Amino acid sequence: MDCVKAFLFVGLGNPGPRYNHTRHNIGFSWIDRVCELFPNVGWQERFEAHWLHVPFGDIEVHLLKPMTFMNISGKSVLAWKKKFQADSRTLVVMDDLDLGLGTLRLRPSGGDGGHKGLRSIMECLGTENIARLRLGVGRPQTEAKDYVLEKFSPKEREIVEELMDAVPEHFEILCRESFDSAMNKINAWRSKLAKADAELQKDNE
Repeated sequence: MDCVKAFLFVGLGNPGPRYNHTRHNIGFSWIDRVCELFPNVGWQERFEAHWLHVPFGDIEVHLLKPMTFMNISGKSVLAWKKKFQADSRTLVVMDDLDLGLGTLRLRPSGGDGGHKGLRSIMECLGTENIARLRLGVGRPQTEAKDYVLEKFSPKEREIVEELMDAVPEHFEILCRESFDSAMNKINAWRSKLAKADAELQKDNE
Protein backbone atom coordinates (compact mmCIF):
# COMPACT_ATOMS: atom_id res chain seq x y z
CA MET A 1 0.00 0.00 0.00
CA ASP A 2 1.12 3.58 -0.64
CA CYS A 3 2.56 5.32 2.42
CA VAL A 4 -0.30 6.89 4.37
CA LYS A 5 -0.80 7.34 8.10
CA ALA A 6 -4.60 7.11 8.19
CA PHE A 7 -7.18 5.35 6.05
CA LEU A 8 -10.77 6.58 6.29
CA PHE A 9 -13.54 4.20 5.19
CA VAL A 10 -16.85 6.04 4.79
CA GLY A 11 -19.99 3.92 4.54
CA LEU A 12 -23.02 5.68 3.09
CA GLY A 13 -26.56 5.14 4.33
CA ASN A 14 -29.41 6.65 6.32
CA PRO A 15 -29.66 6.50 10.13
CA GLY A 16 -32.47 4.81 12.02
CA PRO A 17 -33.98 1.30 12.25
CA ARG A 18 -36.40 1.84 9.35
CA TYR A 19 -33.45 1.96 6.95
CA ASN A 20 -31.60 -1.11 8.26
CA HIS A 21 -30.86 -3.69 5.55
CA THR A 22 -32.22 -1.50 2.75
CA ARG A 23 -30.40 -1.28 -0.57
CA HIS A 24 -29.34 2.32 0.06
CA ASN A 25 -27.69 1.25 3.33
CA ILE A 26 -25.45 -1.48 1.98
CA GLY A 27 -22.49 0.87 2.54
CA PHE A 28 -23.35 0.93 6.25
CA SER A 29 -23.55 -2.87 6.23
CA TRP A 30 -20.08 -3.12 4.69
CA ILE A 31 -18.63 -0.86 7.39
CA ASP A 32 -20.44 -2.80 10.12
CA ARG A 33 -18.84 -6.01 8.84
CA VAL A 34 -15.39 -4.41 9.09
CA CYS A 35 -16.23 -3.27 12.62
CA GLU A 36 -16.80 -6.90 13.61
CA LEU A 37 -13.08 -7.51 13.00
CA PHE A 38 -12.35 -5.29 16.01
CA PRO A 39 -14.70 -6.56 18.76
CA ASN A 40 -12.86 -4.71 21.53
CA VAL A 41 -13.32 -1.28 19.94
CA GLY A 42 -16.66 0.53 20.10
CA TRP A 43 -18.31 3.27 18.10
CA GLN A 44 -18.03 6.88 19.22
CA GLU A 45 -20.42 9.68 18.30
CA ARG A 46 -18.39 12.41 16.65
CA PHE A 47 -18.25 14.37 13.38
CA GLU A 48 -22.06 14.01 13.18
CA ALA A 49 -21.37 10.32 12.64
CA HIS A 50 -20.62 7.00 14.23
CA TRP A 51 -16.83 6.84 14.23
CA LEU A 52 -14.36 4.12 15.13
CA HIS A 53 -10.59 4.18 14.88
CA VAL A 54 -8.10 1.38 15.47
CA PRO A 55 -4.48 0.59 14.56
CA PHE A 56 -4.13 -1.92 11.73
CA GLY A 57 -0.58 -2.80 10.80
CA ASP A 58 1.31 0.40 10.08
CA ILE A 59 -1.76 2.58 9.64
CA GLU A 60 -4.63 3.98 11.67
CA VAL A 61 -7.96 2.78 10.29
CA HIS A 62 -10.98 5.05 10.71
CA LEU A 63 -14.54 3.88 10.04
CA LEU A 64 -17.21 6.54 9.57
CA LYS A 65 -20.98 6.21 9.20
CA PRO A 66 -22.50 9.69 8.74
CA MET A 67 -25.67 10.18 10.76
CA THR A 68 -26.69 13.24 8.75
CA PHE A 69 -28.85 11.33 6.26
CA MET A 70 -27.51 10.37 2.87
CA ASN A 71 -27.83 13.62 0.95
CA ILE A 72 -25.62 15.65 3.31
CA SER A 73 -23.04 12.97 4.15
CA GLY A 74 -20.28 15.37 3.15
CA LYS A 75 -20.69 17.34 6.38
CA SER A 76 -19.37 14.41 8.41
CA VAL A 77 -16.49 13.67 6.07
CA LEU A 78 -15.43 17.32 5.99
CA ALA A 79 -15.48 17.49 9.80
CA TRP A 80 -13.25 14.41 9.97
CA LYS A 81 -10.90 15.80 7.32
CA LYS A 82 -10.41 19.01 9.27
CA LYS A 83 -8.94 16.97 12.12
CA PHE A 84 -7.14 14.16 10.27
CA GLN A 85 -6.24 15.69 6.91
CA ALA A 86 -2.51 14.92 6.83
CA ASP A 87 -1.37 11.79 4.97
CA SER A 88 -4.82 10.24 4.87
CA ARG A 89 -6.63 8.20 2.24
CA THR A 90 -10.41 8.14 1.89
CA LEU A 91 -12.61 5.41 0.44
CA VAL A 92 -16.37 5.85 0.10
CA VAL A 93 -18.40 2.62 0.19
CA MET A 94 -21.79 3.02 -1.47
CA ASP A 95 -24.69 1.36 -3.28
CA ASP A 96 -24.86 1.49 -7.06
CA LEU A 97 -27.93 0.98 -9.24
CA ASP A 98 -25.94 0.46 -12.42
CA LEU A 99 -24.20 -2.68 -11.15
CA GLY A 100 -25.87 -6.02 -10.67
CA LEU A 101 -26.28 -7.32 -7.14
CA GLY A 102 -23.11 -9.15 -6.12
CA THR A 103 -20.84 -7.06 -8.37
CA LEU A 104 -18.16 -4.64 -7.07
CA ARG A 105 -16.31 -1.74 -8.67
CA LEU A 106 -13.36 0.02 -7.06
CA ARG A 107 -12.25 3.28 -8.67
CA PRO A 108 -9.81 6.04 -7.62
CA SER A 109 -11.96 8.97 -8.78
CA GLY A 110 -14.73 10.08 -11.14
CA GLY A 111 -18.16 11.68 -11.17
CA ASP A 112 -20.93 11.05 -8.67
CA GLY A 113 -22.98 8.85 -11.03
CA GLY A 114 -26.17 10.43 -9.70
CA HIS A 115 -25.48 9.27 -6.14
CA LYS A 116 -26.41 12.16 -3.86
CA GLY A 117 -24.34 10.94 -0.91
CA LEU A 118 -21.17 10.84 -2.98
CA ARG A 119 -22.13 14.17 -4.58
CA SER A 120 -22.36 15.75 -1.13
CA ILE A 121 -18.89 14.51 -0.21
CA MET A 122 -17.41 15.76 -3.47
CA GLU A 123 -19.01 19.17 -3.02
CA CYS A 124 -17.85 19.51 0.59
CA LEU A 125 -14.28 18.44 -0.19
CA GLY A 126 -14.17 20.31 -3.50
CA THR A 127 -12.81 17.42 -5.55
CA GLU A 128 -13.76 14.41 -7.66
CA ASN A 129 -10.54 12.67 -6.63
CA ILE A 130 -12.26 10.49 -4.05
CA ALA A 131 -11.85 6.74 -4.22
CA ARG A 132 -15.07 4.78 -4.13
CA LEU A 133 -16.12 1.16 -3.77
CA ARG A 134 -19.45 0.69 -5.49
CA LEU A 135 -21.61 -2.21 -4.33
CA GLY A 136 -24.13 -3.24 -6.95
CA VAL A 137 -27.79 -3.44 -5.93
CA GLY A 138 -29.29 -3.85 -9.41
CA ARG A 139 -31.41 -1.64 -11.63
CA PRO A 140 -35.06 -1.42 -10.51
CA GLN A 141 -38.19 -1.82 -12.59
CA THR A 142 -39.85 0.68 -10.24
CA GLU A 143 -38.87 4.23 -9.27
CA ALA A 144 -35.25 4.30 -8.11
CA LYS A 145 -36.02 6.46 -5.07
CA ASP A 146 -38.47 3.83 -3.80
CA TYR A 147 -36.33 0.86 -4.80
CA VAL A 148 -33.22 1.92 -2.86
CA LEU A 149 -35.25 2.40 0.33
CA GLU A 150 -36.70 -1.12 0.16
CA LYS A 151 -35.18 -4.07 1.99
CA PHE A 152 -33.53 -6.89 0.08
CA SER A 153 -35.68 -9.90 -0.74
CA PRO A 154 -34.74 -13.22 0.97
CA LYS A 155 -33.03 -14.41 -2.23
CA GLU A 156 -31.15 -11.13 -2.61
CA ARG A 157 -30.17 -11.30 1.04
CA GLU A 158 -28.27 -14.54 0.37
CA ILE A 159 -26.16 -12.72 -2.22
CA VAL A 160 -25.59 -9.80 0.16
CA GLU A 161 -24.42 -12.22 2.87
CA GLU A 162 -21.97 -13.76 0.41
CA LEU A 163 -20.65 -10.28 -0.32
CA MET A 164 -20.34 -9.52 3.40
CA ASP A 165 -18.43 -12.76 3.95
CA ALA A 166 -15.82 -11.41 1.51
CA VAL A 167 -15.46 -8.07 3.33
CA PRO A 168 -12.60 -9.12 5.68
CA GLU A 169 -10.48 -10.24 2.72
CA HIS A 170 -11.28 -7.11 0.70
CA PHE A 171 -10.60 -4.86 3.69
CA GLU A 172 -7.16 -6.39 4.18
CA ILE A 173 -6.37 -6.04 0.48
CA LEU A 174 -7.34 -2.36 0.60
CA CYS A 175 -5.18 -1.71 3.66
CA ARG A 176 -2.10 -3.69 2.70
CA GLU A 177 -1.78 -3.52 -1.09
CA SER A 178 -1.39 -0.79 -3.67
CA PHE A 179 -4.58 0.72 -5.03
CA ASP A 180 -3.96 -0.77 -8.48
CA SER A 181 -3.53 -4.23 -7.00
CA ALA A 182 -6.67 -3.79 -4.91
CA MET A 183 -8.65 -2.75 -8.01
CA ASN A 184 -7.51 -5.81 -9.94
CA LYS A 185 -8.51 -8.20 -7.18
CA ILE A 186 -11.71 -6.61 -5.92
CA ASN A 187 -13.13 -5.79 -9.35
CA ALA A 188 -12.65 -9.43 -10.36
CA TRP A 189 -14.82 -10.64 -7.47
CA ARG A 190 -18.41 -11.60 -8.12
CA SER A 191 -20.99 -13.40 -6.05
CA LYS A 192 -21.11 -17.08 -7.01
CA LEU A 193 -24.84 -17.12 -6.23
CA ALA A 194 -25.48 -14.12 -8.50
CA LYS A 195 -23.39 -15.65 -11.28
CA ALA A 196 -25.21 -18.98 -11.03
CA ASP A 197 -28.58 -17.21 -11.07
CA ALA A 198 -27.61 -15.21 -14.17
CA GLU A 199 -26.47 -18.38 -15.96
CA LEU A 200 -29.72 -20.13 -15.04
CA GLN A 201 -31.79 -17.25 -16.41
CA LYS A 202 -29.74 -17.29 -19.62
CA ASP A 203 -30.31 -21.04 -20.04
CA ASN A 204 -34.05 -20.52 -19.61
CA GLU A 205 -34.30 -17.82 -22.27
